[in-house]
Amino acid sequence: RPEVARVMKNLVLVDLYTDGTDAASERNQKLEEDKFQTVAIPFYVLYDADRNVVATFPGLTHSSDEYLAFLNSKPAAPGGAVNANAAPAPSSAPALDATPFHQLDGGDLSPAAWKGKVVVVNYWATWCVPCRSEIPEFNRIAKELGPKGVEVVGISLDEDGAESVKPFLKQMPMKYTVGLGTGSLPELPVTVVLDRNGNPVEKIQGLAKPEQIRAAISKALTAS
Repeated sequence: RPEVARVMKNLVLVDLYTDGTDAASERNQKLEEDKFQTVAIPFYVLYDADRNVVATFPGLTHSSDEYLAFLNSKPAAPGGAVNANAAPAPSSAPALDATPFHQLDGGDLSPAAWKGKVVVVNYWATWCVPCRSEIPEFNRIAKELGPKGVEVVGISLDEDGAESVKPFLKQMPMKYTVGLGTGSLPELPVTVVLDRNGNPVEKIQGLAKPEQIRAAISKALTAS
């Protein structure tokens, strides 16, 4: 977009590819995780001429104003807060974001239907590579722990909704409840584990390790 291009001409664009299966992509992903504690795609970092971090912007936006606010971020004064103009960090509350939820065919998907169960809500999108890597583990959890009262729910935040999700599911089946969220989150994936009373036990932002998810589920089952 012209308004973005005018600002970008004064910047140097460096792409860090993290979504391949080659060794270089894996090293790049580790670099992102080590420096910024996230493997979000996309994830933008604004550096000054001395390679100090001025601002970060996690996630996807189609708003020129929002993205320009990030690009025009100013370095903090000595001793001041860094990143003042960047997108705000995701909030840990409320427990369930992007509500109301909808079914792929358009009906409402109500969390009330999961009452009495330990619920694992995973926010994802078809374009999110870390999200796709989590699906096999969620399939295993649904199969192994479903009989014990654990409900796994994948909430897509694709802008095209069911139009993007339905073809994706034919290629990569998700053997648990899949719905659509409303709006967006600054970063994907995000996983929220709720106990049987709907209280949040843990919220994992970014790529979740299987042992993290299972530990949170075990805690929720015990707490219930």
